[in-house]
Amino acid sequence: MKKKIAISIALLAVLSITTLWYVKSPHREVSITENIRNIQHQSTCFPLSRLYQDAQWDRVIIGKPYDLAPSSDPSIDMGYGGDRDVIRNNACFDSFCTLIFLKGNRLVAFSTVNRDDVDFSMLSRSSYTATDSIKVKKGTAQDCD
Repeated sequence: MKKKIAISIALLAVLSITTLWYVKSPHREVSITENIRNIQHQSTCFPLSRLYQDAQWDRVIIGKPYDLAPSSDPSIDMGYGGDRDVIRNNACFDSFCTLIFLKGNRLVAFSTVNRDDVDFSMLSRSSYTATDSIKVKKGTAQDCD
């Protein structure tokens, strides 16, 4: 009987610690909506590095609606597993694109962008460097020629 109680207490402690860790672990989701609103009023090309400037990153993956590939790519080190889950869930909605900012293959941050603000789903590629340029015309992100 004492052995069952000790095992139950140990399992409860592990479950409690895991739950607290999950709740307190920060997601790396950031908002770039204000940057997008400022940039989209220009009709010229701009480097993607202007979208997110709070951390060093060298590549962005554009997660388009219904595209589970970015969240399922095992070569991307997402660190905290909850970020991968959020990115995967965002892909299930037609109204969002998710921009995944990476340094090497490690997640730096990601941003969920409402397609009503800017639609990134029409870009020709799914991966761009920070120095690559795009333009936003009539609410749609487009490749620069």
